[in-house]
Amino acid sequence: MDYLERAVYSHCQDWALGFMDWVLRSVFLGLAALITETFLVLASDDLGMVISRMPLSRVAAIF
Repeated sequence: MDYLERAVYSHCQDWALGFMDWVLRSVFLGLAALITETFLVLASDDLGMVISRMPLSRVAAIF
């Protein structure tokens, strides 16, 4: 019975650690996506203003 108890405990512990790993990764990836999206929105406004002042040949050279 001792072996069975250890096996069940080990399995539950592995499952719990895997679940917590998944939760933490989801939270951190969600925060990273939110921060990146916010930065890109702010940067795109600034980039749009910069590109609108550039000559068309320089804009074409960038892309």
